[in-house]
Amino acid sequence: MAKLSILIPSRSEKYLYPTIRDCFEKAAGEVEVVVCLEGYWPEDWKTMTDKYPNLHTIHHGEAQGMRPAINSCAGSAISRGAKYLMKLDAHCLLDEDYDTKLLADIEPNWIVVPRRKRL
Repeated sequence: MAKLSILIPSRSEKYLYPTIRDCFEKAAGEVEVVVCLEGYWPEDWKTMTDKYPNLHTIHHGEAQGMRPAINSCAGSAISRGAKYLMKLDAHCLLDEDYDTKLLADIEPNWIVVPRRKRL
């Protein structure tokens, strides 16, 4: 299975940690998460990065906006060989085995728009 990189732009997100945990715990295969922190450092961030070796951090000292944050995450992931990119808000939950389900039904150069469901 090809590597999926999850890109998360974040600006003082309250649910960032649960979202990151969900990304790693519900994946069936290997995924990486690239978080762009815009203008802040979350409490205990080092603990989170120590727990998840495939969690990568980009830090913007001042907020630059969502597009530059996503582009920074994408550049970081592509530099490590990511084949598939998934942009995710920092306050989401995912389905079990979301990565294999997503990659099973796509073709190269597709853009896939997920369903949005309220929990």
